[in-house]
Amino acid sequence: MINYRIQLFNVKNASDIEYRAVNTFANLMRAEQLANDPPIPLEEQTQSFKNIPDFVDVHAWGMWNADESALVATGSVAFLRMEENKHVGELKIEVLPPYRRRGIARQLLALATETARCEQRTLLITDTNECIPAGEAFMNRLGAQRGLENHTNQLDLADLPRGLVKKWLEHAYEHATAFEIGLWDQAYPQEFIDDI
Repeated sequence: MINYRIQLFNVKNASDIEYRAVNTFANLMRAEQLANDPPIPLEEQTQSFKNIPDFVDVHAWGMWNADESALVATGSVAFLRMEENKHVGELKIEVLPPYRRRGIARQLLALATETARCEQRTLLITDTNECIPAGEAFMNRLGAQRGLENHTNQLDLADLPRGLVKKWLEHAYEHATAFEIGLWDQAYPQEFIDDI
């Protein structure tokens, strides 16, 4: 069991050092999950944290390495402050490959579940990625119940036959009269709910 320092992380108002460490960590995890995707720039990720809506309450922790120069794991639990699903929390735990199977995820899970208990949340929802089998193994050890399973396909545009997209567009135009495009920057207008 590793007992490096676990620090509470205020995702909406962290220090530049913390945002940089989280961004580096997140891009290492992203490279493992989505090897062909580019890293997320620091500024973009920082702004996404700062722009989390007020009705989303995020409790997050980071575990630093021995010399506290980098994060080796993160965990979070988020609650939507809404009338619906007051029993649900969204859980996320990630651990870098060299630090897996050392009890770190359990330590972060303990923090998240205690926070969920205090918030009277009885169901935690999370996800795993097929590129990281350790995530599914961890969930199985916990006795987690599988809810929804999906798969991500990626298309290398260099392999896409040039005429195929044109053919798809032509086919779409044939059926376009059955649909109308609308744009709203607020909630859907009530008079269009049935159509939508």
